[in-house]
Amino acid sequence: MSTELFTVTENDLADLATSVMLWKNIHHLPVENKKGELCGLLTWSHLERYRKEIGHTEGLLVLQIMTKDLITVRPETTIKNALDLMKRNTIGCVPVIHDRHLIGIITINDIIPYDHDKGL
Repeated sequence: MSTELFTVTENDLADLATSVMLWKNIHHLPVENKKGELCGLLTWSHLERYRKEIGHTEGLLVLQIMTKDLITVRPETTIKNALDLMKRNTIGCVPVIHDRHLIGIITINDIIPYDHDKGL
């Protein structure tokens, strides 16, 4: 699980989110509301799909592109359960939340070495 998190707010510009993702070389960007609660997720795939359909993201807010239907896990969730959840839902990450607040994120890149070593 990564705990050094970069987040954006739902009212940030999508182009800012793109810049953060490029700068930090990340593909999943949690979105928080004004209360600091996780409210969405923006992925590189979302941005690419939106650009292909609309042609740009200029002037758009993160809120207009992010997914709000989140699959999350709690801190006590095992790596195996997180991996099973990601495979079952064909997703590349699961945010880790406690009391509606983001405390980490598990990506498929975090799990691949574990998956291979444990034969999962």
